Amino acid sequence: MTGLPGYEPGTPETFAAIGARAFLIAGATGPMAEPTVRLLTARGDRLLLTGRNSGRLDELRRRYGDQIATFTGDVARPAQAARAAGIAHRLFGGLDGLVHMIGGFAAGSASGTDPRVHERLLHANFLSAVVTTQAVLPLLGRPAWLVYIGSQAVADPPPALGAYAASKAALTTWARALARETEHGGLQVNVVQTASAGTPHGGPSPVRPPAGELRVVTPEQVAHVVGFLTSPNGLTGSVVPVPGRRAG
Repeated sequence: MTGLPGYEPGTPETFAAIGARAFLIAGATGPMAEPTVRLLTARGDRLLLTGRNSGRLDELRRRYGDQIATFTGDVARPAQAARAAGIAHRLFGGLDGLVHMIGGFAAGSASGTDPRVHERLLHANFLSAVVTTQAVLPLLGRPAWLVYIGSQAVADPPPALGAYAASKAALTTWARALARETEHGGLQVNVVQTASAGTPHGGPSPVRPPAGELRVVTPEQVAHVVGFLTSPNGLTGSVVPVPGRRAG
């Protein structure tokens, strides 16, 4: 796995003292998710993987065995999120955190993007995080870990990504506010701020920065930072950049 200096995700030995922990992984069927599943199970964590692609969930279950359970459904809907969180809590005898990897993407001009596209992106990138977080919060032990996947487009939105960047900005601002509200309550709340994702299923972006400026982050790099942010050495209230490497 490609690591990032300074972000150590922990080893099975690191976590032996605190025992196996249980996480709900929202959006586990997406192309960014499997390296995170691999890293967390390798260190002994138990996972409830959620997604709408039942075939992909079955594949992950066969690959990772009894350390994971799966839930097919849309956890961006409150009733299904509550059901998934309850299943995780019952199966594992507790719940220690959420890794939110649900997301959507669309490109279009800031002046001309259809409001319905804005609504879809806000639902996928922001409101799904609110819904899943509100479902797990009453069931979390302490300490607990909440991790969300943001975007570097928030800080410097490129042309034609205004709607996408705005939806990720909503997620990032909300997560930072949640961290401030819970900083003395045993929760660690953080955002992984990624560059463009280089994934097997992602394909080329329809919007590209000037030559030499495009940076690509791998799912393995994201997993490494998620591992760090769900470790005893984690932070809270942080937006952790994963700049990736220059493409080409």
